[in-house]
Order: sequence, then structure tokens, then C-alpha cells
Amino acid sequence: MGMLIILIGGVIGALSAPKKNFAQNWIFFLNICFSLYAAIFLAPLLIPLLDFLPAGWGESRNAVAVGGFFLCIDMVLNRICEQVFPNPENELSLPAYSKILSVLFGFLSGILIAAVAVYCFMQLPFTGNLSFRKDFRMASRKVLLHTVHTMNFFSLQSLSPAAEKDFEELHLLPKKKLPDKSENKANEVPAESKSGQGDGSAVSGKATDHPPSGGE
Repeated sequence: MGMLIILIGGVIGALSAPKKNFAQNWIFFLNICFSLYAAIFLAPLLIPLLDFLPAGWGESRNAVAVGGFFLCIDMVLNRICEQVFPNPENELSLPAYSKILSVLFGFLSGILIAAVAVYCFMQLPFTGNLSFRKDFRMASRKVLLHTVHTMNFFSLQSLSPAAEKDFEELHLLPKKKLPDKSENKANEVPAESKSGQGDGSAVSGKATDHPPSGGE
């Protein structure tokens, strides 16, 4: 169900793509990608500053940080592109399949925007009792993670352990389960007892190898 909603967002983006030319759709898609990528990695820096939110709004700090950075960075990038490309509405001499690419860029842009919207909405506290919350969060998580991994691939990067920990806090990755200390202690006790038994047998062996000389 969650992925269906995100795909519907992609369809809406594809339907709106013919209203723009290839350059406009391409620039819009790139801005969305960079905005999302930067927002996810910058969000952990902002979350500690959002302690003023009510106690029950712990996870909503993720939505405020990711969504806020995403919107701000996208607006900045759009303003920069307006200065660099003052007339992107001018048609370029491109082949016919550029229209297909325009629709594709519109579709992908719609998917990314819908994924961010679903992710942020499902972090809000009043969605905790929704039966489809888990499915929606998983769908948005897959899209966002796939975007990050794709960007890392083209930039020849990979997730560091610190980044993985931040992603766990953002609920983009499941938290790793720590080993149970009680099980480790239970496994250590037999090992210690075995080593004690081994030492005892060695001592007894040495004692039997050298009988007392008083008998002679």
C-alpha cells in the first residue's frame, strides 16, 4: 500500500512533465536528488536542537529535520539554477526521445517527493495507531535508501559506520541488536570450568609421575 502511494506520486510527476521541456525536468530532478541526499546527512546535526518539541514528539524531530532541510536546500538550488540558466524554457534541438526522458525525470521526481512526504508524515506521533504505518514507513525507507546508495555509487562513496548509526536514529535502517550479556556469561562459565579441570588433571598427572622417595 505504501509503495502504491509513492508510485501514484510518480505518475502525477510524469503527467506534469509535458508542461516543461527536457532541461527543466532534468534540472528539477537533479535538484530533488541533491536536496534529498543532503537533507538525510544533515538532519542528525539539527535533531539535537529540536528538544523544544513536546515529549511525545520524539520521532517527529526526524520529520522536521529531514523535511526542513529538503525544502530549504531545494529552494536554494532552484534559485541558483535560475541564475545559471535564466531561460530554461527555451526549447533545445534535442532528439525526439528527449520527451520520453522528460516524462521519466518527472516520474522519478514525483516518486522522490512522495517518498519524502510519506516518510515525514509517518514520523508524526498521531500516526502511531495506524495499521498501515509500518508498511508506509518501510516503502519510504526503501526509496530513500536506494536514492542514497545510488548517489554514493556515482560519487564513489559508501556508508561509514557513523552514517549507519545516524540512519538508525532516522529510522532509515533497523537498529542492530546488541548481543545478550547473560548468554555470553553462560558461555564463559563452562570454558572456565573446563580450563580448571584441565589444570587439575595436569597437576595430578605430575604428582603421579614422581612418586615420593620416602618408600625406598
